[in-house]
Amino acid sequence: MLARVFDLALLFYGAVLVESELISRLFGKGGGNLADAFSAREARLVLVVVLMSVVLELVPVAVWGRTLGKAMLGMQVVRIEDARVPGVVRAFGRWLPLGAAVLAPTIGLPLYVLAGMALFTNRSRRSVADLIAGTVVIDHRVEQPSPPRGSRSDDG
Repeated sequence: MLARVFDLALLFYGAVLVESELISRLFGKGGGNLADAFSAREARLVLVVVLMSVVLELVPVAVWGRTLGKAMLGMQVVRIEDARVPGVVRAFGRWLPLGAAVLAPTIGLPLYVLAGMALFTNRSRRSVADLIAGTVVIDHRVEQPSPPRGSRSDDG
């Protein structure tokens, strides 16, 4: 959970700044229309935030199974059926709830937080993003159980 908080702090700070600028232009003095609020400058800012989320979340999970926060805490995202790195398609599925939250923080952030609550409501402690993508987060700091004596791994 701490890894997710660290990763999200990087993304949402930029996303909220962009959205607050758009909202102030839309509903500020004298009102306005969407075309005025969404100028080329704001479009570039939104693009930067989306690219940040792709670079900081989607690509590292697809390639290494880790974001910066997960790497710092010794965690990894893996495919549930074979514990391999998720790859692009699963990483994209895992990124979708985050992508929605980045594109529209006022609506997306509360929905993303609610989706994260699934960690505490299901036995496997998997988030909605993990359920969508067929992934699970493993903690390499936790000692894995050793095989029983006399198993093939002890035979040398």
